[in-house]
Amino acid sequence: MEYGCQPIAATFTLGPRVIITWGIGLAPPLVIRYAVHKRPTDAGISMGRTCQGASTMRFSTGPACIRLLLTGLLLVAQASGAFGASNFVRVPLGKGASIEIPKNWVVLSGNQRTTIDTFVEAKGYRLTEAMLSFAANLYDDNGKTRALINARFYPENPITQSEARQATAADLKDIDVEMRKVAEVPLKAMGVRMLNWYGSKMQVINGLYVLVHEHQHSGAGDAGVTRVRGVRVWRSPRSFTVTLSYRERDAAMLLPIIDYMTNSLRQD
Repeated sequence: MEYGCQPIAATFTLGPRVIITWGIGLAPPLVIRYAVHKRPTDAGISMGRTCQGASTMRFSTGPACIRLLLTGLLLVAQASGAFGASNFVRVPLGKGASIEIPKNWVVLSGNQRTTIDTFVEAKGYRLTEAMLSFAANLYDDNGKTRALINARFYPENPITQSEARQATAADLKDIDVEMRKVAEVPLKAMGVRMLNWYGSKMQVINGLYVLVHEHQHSGAGDAGVTRVRGVRVWRSPRSFTVTLSYRERDAAMLLPIIDYMTNSLRQD
């Protein structure tokens, strides 16, 4: 690409898979050409083959304009490191499983997780076959919970990944009925009403065959209507379930985050 007399060119990295390249020609009229590239997952592929778009801007060549422009570009260069830092961090769930959560979610301690299980048991619902291995909450500015995630392992669950892959439509229909019953029991113990059941489906996430089911309930306390997603991984003896829930009124902001977290689930 030709930029005129004494061209200036540079490349900025804006995240692990996005780069911006630009060039400035100093011969009148001042021209900036820039292109955004999506970095391929295979580092061996040339980035030039994945150009997503390019544009040209023209400016006058007065000294004040050039100083202003170069100052702006310098600020972009200094800030580019911030764009490269992810707002998510991968956390272990136990038994080789992990998931990415936002950095501003608060991980609950073992003591807090025990208190949660004790509270649920005191309400008449006991999970003797499950272990609450991880929990984290997102709080609003008033200290109220906006969203949460928890993970439970079921060491006695005998279903394997091979069996999960072979599940038929008829199997899923029967499983869906059972999943709804399982979801309703703790809600009734908490005095919470199920408002909608959105069904179950088998999905592949990072090579794992998982059962995903969702429902909506009236919410505990002043939380209001809440949406819940269960992600069940049948992989005996390391079977586990990740539950993600969020306030329905915050869905526009939180649903993309919940989707990202779901798709980051892995188990070695």
